Amino acid sequence: MTQRLRTHSLLILLLALVLSACVASTQNISPPPSLSQAQIQSQPLQVTKVQASPPSSVGGVSQQLTVINTGSDTYQQLELVFIPYDRYGRRQTSDIDDVGEVQVPLESALPPGQEINRTWPDVWFNHSIVCVELDRLRITLSDGQQRIYRKEAVDDMLADPDTNDCR
Repeated sequence: MTQRLRTHSLLILLLALVLSACVASTQNISPPPSLSQAQIQSQPLQVTKVQASPPSSVGGVSQQLTVINTGSDTYQQLELVFIPYDRYGRRQTSDIDDVGEVQVPLESALPPGQEINRTWPDVWFNHSIVCVELDRLRITLSDGQQRIYRKEAVDDMLADPDTNDCR
């Protein structure tokens, strides 16, 4: 019975992920006033929002992200890795598949000066998740080159130190 319930839960999760559509919008915006022009020009992106939604009644936690391309290149793709935490600052995993950090793609071109807002629905299923941090990212340029940024470099891209909502 437990195995059957687990299988059904996994199928429901997969169905929800397949049927869910990502919501995205792009627009030209001015850089946040808290950043100097030198800071903006030295970073490929400014991350203005990283946020997990409150868990749904079944524990589904969605992930929100807003970034601005502050570089001079068009980005063909971003791959982002998020890590969920509970209210005590402990790393969490999804109750269904025991996945902790999640890599999600942002598969739409992001020209210089553009902002994109994206929500990935039901990335995790865990009632304990209260926040997430953007841990690392990979930018694929229009010529196919890739740039990888780890936690420290990603933290420098935050428009505000409180942007990663676990801080």
